[in-house]
Amino acid sequence: LAVDIKGIMDGSIADIPLRKNDVLFIPSKREMEGERTLSIMGEVHYPGVYVYAENTALEDLVLQAGGLTDAASSVKVDVYRRINNPDAMAGDENLTETFSFALKDGFVIDGEPGFILEPYDQVVVRQTPVYAEQQNVEISGSVNFAGMYAMTNRNYKLSDLVNAAGGLSSFGYAKGARLERKMTEEERKQQEESLRAAQIALYEESMQNENKNFDLNRADSLLLMKLDVGNSFPVAIDLEEALKNPGGEEDITLREGDKLIIPQYSSTVKISGDVMYPISMNYKEGESLKYYIKRAGGYGDNARKSRVYAVYMNGSVELISHSSKKAIQPGCTIVVPSKEQKNKMTTAEYAAMGTSAASIATMMVTIANILK
Repeated sequence: LAVDIKGIMDGSIADIPLRKNDVLFIPSKREMEGERTLSIMGEVHYPGVYVYAENTALEDLVLQAGGLTDAASSVKVDVYRRINNPDAMAGDENLTETFSFALKDGFVIDGEPGFILEPYDQVVVRQTPVYAEQQNVEISGSVNFAGMYAMTNRNYKLSDLVNAAGGLSSFGYAKGARLERKMTEEERKQQEESLRAAQIALYEESMQNENKNFDLNRADSLLLMKLDVGNSFPVAIDLEEALKNPGGEEDITLREGDKLIIPQYSSTVKISGDVMYPISMNYKEGESLKYYIKRAGGYGDNARKSRVYAVYMNGSVELISHSSKKAIQPGCTIVVPSKEQKNKMTTAEYAAMGTSAASIATMMVTIANILK
């Protein structure tokens, strides 16, 4: 039953006798209107959704949200308002009504102070275009002043960092310098997807090799292996060329979190992989790969001679030929890979086959004697 409480209380209409189990419900104005809110986003200390109150001005909401941050633009504050016209007879292309203001200390200054907000208004406080927090990079190793440095502009390069650190020390080896770069979330995702694809390929290889002699435990362990891409990745650079030609192609632009490592000069070359005696020896200018392989005892029986490569101090890798001279640099590592091993029967498997053959022969002799 609809009840006119005001009429009953002032006696203008008849009262209603109550019955057992009657419930009288008197709604509040807020319940009749629904929950009305205001939202504020951007450069305020406490962005979010706030309960709407009558006569809330723009500056009131800014102060309620903790005021402006240091990065806030005082000349660009936007208010977006719903378009609501109950008397409209046709549709409209507009979606929202927009108001823009300038603020000073949280108060409107380009219009009359006290712009009153309406329910469901959205306030956006923009970031000033020139605001930027310090972005740090690091340099370590053989430089005069190693440590952390803040980039002074958005085009901060390798040569800028080395100059800020006072240049290389007398032992610094620019050609061997390497750069470690901090991963972004997008780069981490791409790296994880690449590793996952490699895992699946190894799993399929384990399950479907040509001899059908797969190892279920190995396959499962490959598939369940935890992906750990780390927090950074190496970037191959040529610091020697970057310092000779500042601003050139090799003088790459740095980004926050980069770490430049300058090693000391190394006069040795390391030979590893499928050689008779992996060893480190003194670098000899002008000598080819053949010279270094010979002093490591020569190639191993299973060496893949056509795929020998060098890993340089700066992190880059290059395939080298047998007569190559330029590819051999001080401090590099020569790697001789092995040929892919084909599945061969072990001694135990040969013995098992011999035992099986002998058992079959004995059984055949026994059957022949019974049939005589």
